[in-house]
Amino acid sequence: MDNTALPSGVFLLPPNTTSHPTFTVDVSGMTEIGAILERIGTVLQFPDWYGANFDALMDCLSDPDWQPGSSPVILVEGLRALGESKAAQLETLLDVLRAASDSRSEEGLGLSILIDYPATGVANWPEIAKPAKQPVSVLVVIYTRNMDVLLLERAAHPDLWQSVTGSREGTESLAETAHREVLEETGIDSSQYTLTDWHIENDYEIFPAWRHRYPAGVTRNNEHVFGLQLPDRVDITIAPDEHRACCWLPWQEAAERCFSWSNRDAIRLLPAVAKAD
Repeated sequence: MDNTALPSGVFLLPPNTTSHPTFTVDVSGMTEIGAILERIGTVLQFPDWYGANFDALMDCLSDPDWQPGSSPVILVEGLRALGESKAAQLETLLDVLRAASDSRSEEGLGLSILIDYPATGVANWPEIAKPAKQPVSVLVVIYTRNMDVLLLERAAHPDLWQSVTGSREGTESLAETAHREVLEETGIDSSQYTLTDWHIENDYEIFPAWRHRYPAGVTRNNEHVFGLQLPDRVDITIAPDEHRACCWLPWQEAAERCFSWSNRDAIRLLPAVAKAD
């Protein structure tokens, strides 16, 4: 979707509204503005000079070198704690976000900030024409012949590591979804290697914070597990709007680092998969 067509500014995201943010910043339970600004800087991958204060936030968001040529959508979740304990600081934060959005608009770029707390003077985010996510996805474990596993760290949730994942789009087959997601998230052309459907399905509850991406009332997802074997480790090109880092780890260590139980269980199957091959 071309985000330049989306409205710039600060908006309230009503329940069950599809937003498809570029970044998601979760500040649930946080009441210290310094900690909130630090979390924003971490998720948005601001430069090292970012000082976690309002002036630095304005400078980084309005800098054309941050997300150059793009119009990001940022979802800030969990502002209720700040709003109910320190309303003046929340108002200042929203003023800075509005000013940064205006600054980017003057440069021909957009910046849309979505919040899930009904602050005074914040209009509702309009419905987006992009289809909601399908509750059918793939998990692709990428590994080498030496049983090293590739993991990706989520941009919106630092310290959450996972394999390649993604929802099916349109009428594509599950294998097509797996090929597309691997290319988008790692830069690997999986058609050059061995992609295998492990014929494993996992049904799990969608995190409440992510349900706005799906059709109203959908709370569960059906995940299909694939494996992609590479001869050796390769260089990875991550998608910065989805992931902030990557690493190769021995399979046992990779399994322990995963935050998802289904991802962890899939990696632990690798010795049996390798033996079958």
